[in-house]
Amino acid sequence: MYTDGSRIGDDTGLSVCILNNGKPQKTFQVKLEKNNTVLQAELTAIDFNVCWSWENGVRINIHTDSQSSIKALRSARLRSETVNKIKKKFYLAKVSVGLTWVKAHAGDPGNGLADHHAELATAEGEKLEIPTPYSCVKFKIEKNLMKDWKEAWDGTLNQVGEPGLLCLR
Repeated sequence: MYTDGSRIGDDTGLSVCILNNGKPQKTFQVKLEKNNTVLQAELTAIDFNVCWSWENGVRINIHTDSQSSIKALRSARLRSETVNKIKKKFYLAKVSVGLTWVKAHAGDPGNGLADHHAELATAEGEKLEIPTPYSCVKFKIEKNLMKDWKEAWDGTLNQVGEPGLLCLR
């Protein structure tokens, strides 16, 4: 099974490609919300694979080009609820699910197929709503606060009647 996540402009998508003896058997394309990240797409694809393995009683190896996903899943100190849920599923799956890193854009046909379908998913995938990551919410709040601060600052006059810097004597 190959997974990939993609972001084109404001659109994020993921794909899961199931191969049997190197031949595509089934492909899933999922479109996420504008505030979702590529890392969320990659992790959601991995999560989908683990669940699919359970539901179908099949041993699988997940191939991903997402080093950040693998690093997050290996981390013992990460507090992400999403990552911790996936780690728990891996643990419960015991030895039926493997995870392998593949180099992106290096000629692996399965990875190329997953990449292609992830790009398509940004426009035409089946919609899935997952929570916006805390980091994105924090970034947007900070961005808006800075914008408001700049507008307030630009509206102030200094002691000589010019905009900007206040001179204290």
